[in-house]
Amino acid sequence: MRTLTLLLMLLSSAADAQAYKAVKRWVAGCDNTRHCSATGFAPEDDAVYAMLHFERGGAGGDAVTRMTLRADAGIERGRAWVLRADDAELLQIAPAQLVDADSGPGIDIVIDAADDIAAVLGALRGADALAIVGDGEVVGVVSAAGASAVLLWIDERQQRLGTSTAFVRKGALPADSVPPPPPTPRVRPRADGRQLDDVEARRLGKLVRETLEADTCEEPDADRGQADSAWALADGRTLVQLGCYAGAYNFGSSWFLLAQGQSPQRIAFPVPAEDGSGRMATTGELVNAGYDAASGTLGMFSKGRGIGDCGASGEWTWDGQRFQLLEYRSMGDCQGVTMDFWPQLWRTQR
Repeated sequence: MRTLTLLLMLLSSAADAQAYKAVKRWVAGCDNTRHCSATGFAPEDDAVYAMLHFERGGAGGDAVTRMTLRADAGIERGRAWVLRADDAELLQIAPAQLVDADSGPGIDIVIDAADDIAAVLGALRGADALAIVGDGEVVGVVSAAGASAVLLWIDERQQRLGTSTAFVRKGALPADSVPPPPPTPRVRPRADGRQLDDVEARRLGKLVRETLEADTCEEPDADRGQADSAWALADGRTLVQLGCYAGAYNFGSSWFLLAQGQSPQRIAFPVPAEDGSGRMATTGELVNAGYDAASGTLGMFSKGRGIGDCGASGEWTWDGQRFQLLEYRSMGDCQGVTMDFWPQLWRTQR
């Protein structure tokens, strides 16, 4: 009975773990395993881009082990760098902490010493802003507005309130009192399908459109980059992508399965709900999406604006019966952040 109860608790917590949160100049996200991230931006009236990002796993003993500071005004080697909390020096940055950025141009400042991380977390709860200073020159400022609320939200999502591991509302409860996080789902992508030629894709697209209500999906316009695509799957069904609308940088499509003698079946892709509830939802329309039959994966990248620094990114795999969600990231605030720092709302083992 105890094993069954624990299993039901894990399944329940997995169902409502993933969510996105934005408060003032900070955003956060937690995924289906209660792994959470937080990202802070420059003050709203500051024209210079700056960012602070860190993550923490969902297990009781997990801690923040790395923070990344980035500014587009020019962090460079050969200067003496410090981090200030308001007007007071908080940390001195060693040359070894200047690391070539994995994404985006320039150099990041990496903070990975436990005492330094604790100092930054404390400053976020008590200061107005953190300033990146090189040889006395401020090259970037990260606002603390909203940081405490976001840290408290992460504590709540990870069920740490009242424990010694909480960011904000610490208590006497030990780390092992934090409930274990939901297990990471294991999903194995499988190659499936053979892409059909353009003539056949147009024929199948026309067939599907004839079953839809008027104005459900635009006719494809090659001059605007719209086209239908189709793949023959191993089980005899056909996967059809209808190009339904084209904008300046987003191309929307709907997806269907065709089986001999049956009406087209619209595919509903699982996605984290956008209302902050932590539940899962479905969508029948994807943006900038494509299917790779060689890997059996379907990816999409919905841009919030043309430079692609906000929006949503997802990847699904075909398991022979349906598309399962592999990964999902979302960034609702357009602040120049590269996708690798977007809050991750869903993850799997592959």
